[in-house]
Amino acid sequence: MKVNYIPVFYFGQRRINNLQDKHYFLKKHLDFLQSLDSDSPIHATLVINVSSTHDEVDVKQIISEYTLNIPVETMFRENSGYSYGGWNHALMLNIFNQYDYSFLIEDDYVPSRKDFYTPFINQVKEDTSFVCTKLFLSPLHAAISNGLLPGNNAKKVFEVYGRVFDVNSGDSYGHAEMSQVNFLSLFDSLGLKLTELSEEFEKPFLNFNSEIITYGGQIKAPIEPIRAE
Repeated sequence: MKVNYIPVFYFGQRRINNLQDKHYFLKKHLDFLQSLDSDSPIHATLVINVSSTHDEVDVKQIISEYTLNIPVETMFRENSGYSYGGWNHALMLNIFNQYDYSFLIEDDYVPSRKDFYTPFINQVKEDTSFVCTKLFLSPLHAAISNGLLPGNNAKKVFEVYGRVFDVNSGDSYGHAEMSQVNFLSLFDSLGLKLTELSEEFEKPFLNFNSEIITYGGQIKAPIEPIRAE
């Protein structure tokens, strides 16, 4: 089993205003990746939505300070399409590299244990395209912006459409809403489905108080950054 772990990072202005270290999320993910053994099924693709000319230099310097036992690829791209654009970019380049699953994750979710993906894999059925927690915020907005995507189904969509995410904005809805609706429509057209992760178990993600949070819950930034040692 091979899992492509794809967090998407952005270092520009964001809704979390008290994030004093803009690289906080990157460091926390690297802390997690550094904890993995060389026999881990995880391969990491770190997608950097570039917000300034310094991003590439800064990120490479931070990564060089870590000892990583697993393959880690860093991808720098124009800041377009938000997380959806980043995931689509990574999948387009990596989708035929024989990954069984891709775990699409926001930068402000950090796994709290090495087998964080296991409950998601256990939910995969033959016709499932995406496994996540589904939270309806409006009739057209389901919180499916991160979760587990089985590789074979991603390939089916890619072969038909040349993309996995349609990140075009609509006229009547916000960018995020339209991205999610368009994402689902691509899979629906091929008879693939979304599976909601609804079992009751300890969801393996941390907030900034080192507490286990519900998958899909909001993470609040610390007043003072916790720096990687």
